[in-house]
Amino acid sequence: MQIIENWTLVRGILKTFSAESDTDNFGELSLSIQQTTSLEGIADLISPKALDQARVYVPKADLTGTTVRPGQTVELILHITASGRLYAQAGSLRVINA
Repeated sequence: MQIIENWTLVRGILKTFSAESDTDNFGELSLSIQQTTSLEGIADLISPKALDQARVYVPKADLTGTTVRPGQTVELILHITASGRLYAQAGSLRVINA
């Protein structure tokens, strides 16, 4: 299997959020996706899927002390794995409206 480096900027409304998940060192959030944007020079494997909802794994370090809460619009840079899981790039979680 060929592994393709892929990252996509995703904006959406935070639905749920947990500092725990089924993956070590990652929390989990669910998003209602509003927009996806390709990053220049990097494969975008998420936009073609036209997702409107997503479960995203976020590094726990990014969630420590965070003030994110349901209803906020957030942006993250996401990677999709061969198994279809979405992982946020470390340090990419950003609240757009508080």
